[in-house]
Amino acid sequence: MTKKGVIIFIVATFGVSWAWMFCAGLLLNISLVNPLAQLPIGLTPAIVAVIVRAWVTKEGFPDAGLALRLRKGWPYYLAAWLGPLLFAGVAVASAAALGLSRVDLAPLDSLLPVQSPGASVLIWMMIMIPLTPVFWGEEFGWTSYLRPRLFPERPLLSAGATGIIWAVWHYPLAFVGYIHFGNIFLGLLIWTLSFLCQEIILAWLYQSSRSIWTASLAHAGNNLVLFLFVGQLLKEASALVITTYATIPLAVVAAWIVFTGRLTKPQSQRNTTWRTGAFAAPVFPRSLLVFDGDCAFCTSSVDTIRARIRPDVDFEPWQWLELSELGLTEEQVDRSVQWLNGEGGRASGAKAFAKVLLHAAWPWRIAGMIMLVPPVSWLAGAVYRLIANNRHRMPGGTPACAVRIARGD
Repeated sequence: MTKKGVIIFIVATFGVSWAWMFCAGLLLNISLVNPLAQLPIGLTPAIVAVIVRAWVTKEGFPDAGLALRLRKGWPYYLAAWLGPLLFAGVAVASAAALGLSRVDLAPLDSLLPVQSPGASVLIWMMIMIPLTPVFWGEEFGWTSYLRPRLFPERPLLSAGATGIIWAVWHYPLAFVGYIHFGNIFLGLLIWTLSFLCQEIILAWLYQSSRSIWTASLAHAGNNLVLFLFVGQLLKEASALVITTYATIPLAVVAAWIVFTGRLTKPQSQRNTTWRTGAFAAPVFPRSLLVFDGDCAFCTSSVDTIRARIRPDVDFEPWQWLELSELGLTEEQVDRSVQWLNGEGGRASGAKAFAKVLLHAAWPWRIAGMIMLVPPVSWLAGAVYRLIANNRHRMPGGTPACAVRIARGD
């Protein structure tokens, strides 16, 4: 089903987008420099991805990264927002240092009706935030849907392949008046390198924050800040020169991500699939234990299990998850820890901990097996409930642990 979905996504996205590019640019004489004319192109990947997820493969949206995740992902949002401005500075500085292009700061005054170039830049940086949903269209299609499915176990290769496909998708724009390269072969080559580097950065932001909105914000910044500012400040430079200079900082950061191993499959990444229908509960190829992150005793217990038992299991506080996507409710996770596996299996409370032990080394596996057999399972369940109901009195427990007990834990 995944292969079928990928093929349909690529064919449909290319077909619809290219048809509009050539129709608008060659037949209707509509300038694709006009943002409104670009809108159907930018939204096509998202529309096709939604159709494929919901009705073709029926896998739904559990791995789409639609949640903002601001509390955990704010450093990546900050990087996505400020990064393009820093890249523009490096690109312009490189042009000035090499002396191959004349840098003119005057065009900054014409961006907005304000007298200070600094104020103009700041306002423009603020404008890109509400425009981020426009660029979400491409990121939801390419980075969120296609990239994880090309080579699921090889994230770097998958990002590279996505970057090249994404670049080729843009190629018609070089023939319909959107961008003009004097040397079309060299221009498309540099353009492809630019998209490749961008996709590596966008994939890293998405994978690190687990939200497609960081990649969408960075994409907005690349278009509205990096390439726009470089194009304005290198006023007399050709499209090829502008693209080359803008690609320099992108290539440096992309190389840093690659050579430091940051674009790898994180331990907590779970490529979800749907068991039945578009709205059924998701299943995971890797087991997951969901616990209460607001409870200090629970958190310290999980830290101890990770450090000493080291099971092959993911641990996530429920406050960081979309419970509805997991088929869980807040009442369930408030009352007990929850365990889910890649075959749709579920367990809670003492049985959940027994399942965790089954994914550890052999001495612990034996303990897990025993905990699942009556009458030991009955005793383990009673002990778990006793500890859970008194967790605020346990070592490391805090009054915050008792708040949920007051609600019926």
